[in-house]
Amino acid sequence: SSKSTNSTGGSLESIESNASRHLDKHTLKEGDFKKFFTESHHPSKLFDHKISRRRTIAGVTAIPKASSTKDLHRQTSEFGRHIPLKPLGNTSRSDEHPRETVSSRLRFAKGHVSHDLQECDGKTYVTPTQRKEMEMKTLKGEIKQLKKDVAERVEEIDLLKKNLDKEAADIIESKDLKIQEIRAELKTMTSCQDELKVSYDESLQKISSLEKTVNELKAAIAENDKKNGQIYYEMYRKGQESAKFERNFEIERLAAISGKSTSVTTRELLEKLMNTETELAKWQSFRRQESYEQADRPETEAAAILRFLKDSFYHYITDQKQSDNHLRAMIRIFNFTEPQKKRIASAIAERINKKNSL
Repeated sequence: SSKSTNSTGGSLESIESNASRHLDKHTLKEGDFKKFFTESHHPSKLFDHKISRRRTIAGVTAIPKASSTKDLHRQTSEFGRHIPLKPLGNTSRSDEHPRETVSSRLRFAKGHVSHDLQECDGKTYVTPTQRKEMEMKTLKGEIKQLKKDVAERVEEIDLLKKNLDKEAADIIESKDLKIQEIRAELKTMTSCQDELKVSYDESLQKISSLEKTVNELKAAIAENDKKNGQIYYEMYRKGQESAKFERNFEIERLAAISGKSTSVTTRELLEKLMNTETELAKWQSFRRQESYEQADRPETEAAAILRFLKDSFYHYITDQKQSDNHLRAMIRIFNFTEPQKKRIASAIAERINKKNSL
């Protein structure tokens, strides 16, 4: 780590300064140098814990990070120029400084490079296995936390999904209810439309039937008007014949009277006949107008004749002055033959003569 590197670098710098000071004076003896180097560069002076293989390298300065074997050779050579490690006299190999090799330097650099991200001193050093175990423990803790977070997220997702499913079910249910209501309304409207269509068709049929009936009634009315016109014309013609018959009858009656009494002249008979015809025409026109205005139009000719006969008989009984005229009208209605008419006329003349004689 950076802390351990700084502490080690500081120790090495102090060692290098002391060594340089003694070398500059040239007063250092071989025994003193050995003693100084052994005491100053002993690994136990740098770390208080158990000596490691990586801690056997002593008497070095703060060395830059080595990226290759060439850099290590260069650093070693530079280091050798500052502190000559060869003793002045003959010494045994056991008393010499531990030999520094390329592999040891690589191991040292590798061991300290991996501690860049954590504080490391002599007491907190961990082995690669321990470091891996710590990393695995950390990773397991992170995995456990991640699993916990994932479980919470899954639970939240399930809850949201459940809520969404419930909301979707409620929405679908409400929409289904609305659809059912709309379908019921549509069914009702369809049935009403069918009923209206049937009623419309029936109305069209009724209208067609009524139009047909109106046309038939118009044709019937036109035919009845035509028949009534014929009936009225026939009645008018018969009225003319009746007037002619009455005039002849009156002439015969007056002639019979004039045969007995010569006091009545022909001029008087003609005047009386003209007056009688005028009154008869007036009466006939009055009666015709009255029957047209008051009476309903007969549907058939027989009904018209029957009504005219009933009116004539009523006036024959109630109107004594015009009873002869009403009697003649009834005779005309019955449409007697000429012999029958002659016999009826003679009978009426005899009755009048008897009445006058009384």
